[in-house]
Amino acid sequence: MIIKDWWIKFKRFVLPSPLAFACKYTVKCLLWTCKIEITGLHHLEQMGDKKGIVMLWHNSMVVMCEFFRRFLPESHYAAFLSKSRDGEPIARAINSYRNGHSIRVAHNLKHEALRSAITYLNDKGGLLLITPDGPKGPRCKMKPGIVFAAKETGAPIFAFSWEADRFWEFNSWDKLRIPKPFSTLKINISSPILLDKNIETISALSQLERAMSTAFTEQTYSESCLKDL
Repeated sequence: MIIKDWWIKFKRFVLPSPLAFACKYTVKCLLWTCKIEITGLHHLEQMGDKKGIVMLWHNSMVVMCEFFRRFLPESHYAAFLSKSRDGEPIARAINSYRNGHSIRVAHNLKHEALRSAITYLNDKGGLLLITPDGPKGPRCKMKPGIVFAAKETGAPIFAFSWEADRFWEFNSWDKLRIPKPFSTLKINISSPILLDKNIETISALSQLERAMSTAFTEQTYSESCLKDL
């Protein structure tokens, strides 16, 4: 019993920090070797401190902090994460970046997540990263929370996607992808999408799904996600 209690405390309070460090610097080293090509960066550069929503599929999250550090170093951003033991190392990794912030919400409290999104955008400004198919899927299926947040705050939405000519794909629900060393990484950022307050949710979701699908090229990555759209 003593060993079990010690192990639980170790996983909860000690392990997240070294895991966060390992994840952060593994991704940093991997992306340092990659050739990165970006389309549409000026859309986010023009935002400054204005509020906006960056939407991306859950399996694309791994590059985001390094993307902001290298290409938008003055932009403040926040990412939604599940308030769980698995989410703790990721939250610590994000919070370790100068302008990064994590918003922790239990995955079954959808209304609380929506309120947090609206509060962040209206009170703090900056960019809010939303994975509309997270935190548990279905993969590449848009959920309505992003529509409600955008309509309530008037924040523009930017579709963010990336592809790599070589990558690892994990056997997780979202098929998490990590670029391999010395691969070519192509990042696409859409022009801002402004949702009319009177638009129906179904129509808005269709519009956002089209924005995500048209951001892809004919790489293997896009073919995989487009099968689920």
